[in-house]
Amino acid sequence: MNVCFTPDSNGSVIANLQVKPILLEQVKEAQKLDEKLVKLTREVQNGGKLDFTLTEDGVLFYQNMLCIPNDDKLRRKIPNETHISPYAMHHGGTKMYQTSKEHYWWNGMKRDIAEFISKCLVCQQVKAEHQVPVGLLHPCRCRNGNGRE
Repeated sequence: MNVCFTPDSNGSVIANLQVKPILLEQVKEAQKLDEKLVKLTREVQNGGKLDFTLTEDGVLFYQNMLCIPNDDKLRRKIPNETHISPYAMHHGGTKMYQTSKEHYWWNGMKRDIAEFISKCLVCQQVKAEHQVPVGLLHPCRCRNGNGRE
């Protein structure tokens, strides 16, 4: 974050605030360290790999989704930010994957999200059971005890 204060001629202070997304910068730096993504970046620069694109500042995207490098810290940060935020809801793995895949891409993303959800205590507590309620018990009116009259 960059803040600049400038005094005005009438004694007021003008503040200029610039905010940059931290996650994008972290991904950009981590992409430079991931061998597979470095190779893909070179192929895109040479005109190959049409599904992949590079932004002006060199960030790699796959079909308009940000390519997340093979960095466990970053790959845990994304579901953590989207799931545990005070504004997020605990929808479960399928919904979280569908939402995340609109913006991010990495190999094994669905598996990683399912594993994340399986460790979320809130999700496990609010998980709805998909079974028909048993109902009231009725005594058996059979003569021979095997359920048939």
